Amino acid sequence: MKTMGKGALRVDAHERTSFLDRELWLAMGQAESREDFCSAWLDLQCRMGRDISCATVVLKDEDGDAFSSVAVWPAPHGATKLLQQVAEAALEQRRGVVLHSDEEQGVVGIALPIVLQGEVQGAVALEVAEASDGDVELFMRLLQWGVGWHEAFFLRNEKREGSQQKGALQALDFAAAALEKKTYADAAGSIVTELAILMQCDRISIGMFSKEKSRMLAISNHAEFEKKMQLVRGIEAMMDESAVQHTVIRYPSEDETSIHQVHDRFAKEHHMGAMLSVPLPIDAGIWGVMTLERERDEPFNDDDMTFCDAIAALLGPILELKYRNNRMLPLKIVDSAVEQCRRLLGPKYLVRKFVAVFIVVVALFFSLAMGTFQVNAESSIEGAVRRVISAPEDGYIMKSYFRAGDRVKQGDVLVLLDDRDLQLEKAKWIGKLGEIRNQYKSALAKHEKVDIRIGQAKIKQAEAQLELIRMKLAKTVVRTPFDGLVVSGDLSQSLGAAKGKGDELFQIAPLNAYRVVMQVSEQDISHIKVGQRGSLRLSALPDKTFEFNVKKITPVTHVYEGGNFFSVEASLQQPLDYLRPGMKGIGKIEIGKQRLWWIWTHNLVDWIRLKLWSWLL
Repeated sequence: MKTMGKGALRVDAHERTSFLDRELWLAMGQAESREDFCSAWLDLQCRMGRDISCATVVLKDEDGDAFSSVAVWPAPHGATKLLQQVAEAALEQRRGVVLHSDEEQGVVGIALPIVLQGEVQGAVALEVAEASDGDVELFMRLLQWGVGWHEAFFLRNEKREGSQQKGALQALDFAAAALEKKTYADAAGSIVTELAILMQCDRISIGMFSKEKSRMLAISNHAEFEKKMQLVRGIEAMMDESAVQHTVIRYPSEDETSIHQVHDRFAKEHHMGAMLSVPLPIDAGIWGVMTLERERDEPFNDDDMTFCDAIAALLGPILELKYRNNRMLPLKIVDSAVEQCRRLLGPKYLVRKFVAVFIVVVALFFSLAMGTFQVNAESSIEGAVRRVISAPEDGYIMKSYFRAGDRVKQGDVLVLLDDRDLQLEKAKWIGKLGEIRNQYKSALAKHEKVDIRIGQAKIKQAEAQLELIRMKLAKTVVRTPFDGLVVSGDLSQSLGAAKGKGDELFQIAPLNAYRVVMQVSEQDISHIKVGQRGSLRLSALPDKTFEFNVKKITPVTHVYEGGNFFSVEASLQQPLDYLRPGMKGIGKIEIGKQRLWWIWTHNLVDWIRLKLWSWLL
């Protein structure tokens, strides 16, 4: 955003583009009815000012008996009471009027009559919010400049060939021609060539004024003016003289308010009969200067000065906008940053300043505030001990009493294996043992020492076999070793199925001893140490928090949900009865105190460091 004067006339990038839109200017220049003209003119006039809430144009009826509003801005709204009052006062007093609103503090009404050939034709009124005395003066000057377009319109409709009509229409043509060019240099070259023909000048030059120095952009009928460096330096010196004084300089002139020594010296050195230097104004000051030269002794009159001044007023914003658009991107970024800083540190823009202060306060808070750094990990509850109940011998499932999810007590029968084969074998060895004992008794009665010893050995062998069978029979009844929960195993659907020795039947976990297993990402594993505290919340119990201590860090990574993770084991400080193995939730391991900005950004910073390191190599 650029500022003119004290700040009343402000135009941002979007508004400036709309203000320089060729279609808008052509719509005003080609308007046939006064309503169309006033609507287009009022739209452009309000775009040039900031803080204008509404505006209206009042003109005399065609019969000439009364005044009525012919244009209102914004279009859907009507004229306010303050606008009506200030417009009536301007019509009555035939001069500019400023009124302060009685209802809204800081709201000002500004009006200026439209006078043509000594007769009041109407008035234009603006309602401005929060306008200082300096702003009111600039808005009044804005209206004074803009009323000239009404005079040109009235003169054109009345078919008068006055200089104001000619200047307004031709100025619009020059503005449209400049807008058609892609670069500011092409626009300047096109303008000076066409204007030299229209003004019957021997040479017209346009230069850009920057850093208290003018730089030549274009000379009419001279595509390559670098070869005439002495001439170019002289013209640039005249441009500097006009730009520094912010005024139009005419040679020859009897005006003693401006200094024109450079123009006098240039005229004598190059034998020029008449010269005219006109600044190209923009909202921030002077963008450049346009210099017209004639070798013949035909001075520029007041109409020429007015016409050239009107063209310069349009060309200045056009050339500035094209110049800014044609710059390299880094320069645009720097300029935009400077402009935003100026808005931030300058007057007005309270919302922007409030937002900036809020952002600074928030940034300082999060840069200095400390917080607890925690590592989050998906967690699950597991039994501290998980006992596997396996088949003691080869056999068949005869009956199952429990399955996964059932609670069991120590000594409860889990499953019965089919013992019919063992019972038959037991009966076999009992009979055989009785037969061996009878043989032993017979040998003992006959005092046959060899048979006695053989009989004793066979008796021991049979008794050992019976003991083995009894042990196998005892193992067909599988009991639980402790109180707990059956974690896995369901044999109720496998009755009669064969099980080999060592085959898993059940898994049982105790109900009073649990551990927490957390899946910690490899990015955070370096922060985890044994003994750290943490808290756990389970999906089944989201309203309860369980404290734990880290007990073990598994030094082996594994793939989990598409990433590399480490298993970290922790013990609960107070196990509860309603906990069950297999419950899942989120665990948070407390690492220590860190600044909030580090907590929120360390993962991103680490990722960037790793990527930069890989790219640099």
